[in-house]
Amino acid sequence: MRTAADFRYEYQLAAMNERLGMQTVWVPSRPHLAATSSTVARAYRSAQPAGPSLNAEK
Repeated sequence: MRTAADFRYEYQLAAMNERLGMQTVWVPSRPHLAATSSTVARAYRSAQPAGPSLNAEK
């Protein structure tokens, strides 16, 4: 979680998960990464050379 807004959203999901019998674990972001969105992370990853695929045939 990056911000208080993330916490509020995730808290609502955790409440629903608890009703379904599932446990939620929250992991705070490092302060210097708090401004990084998942969109930015995906764009960065897509610009990197492709690594080994988990679905690659052997």
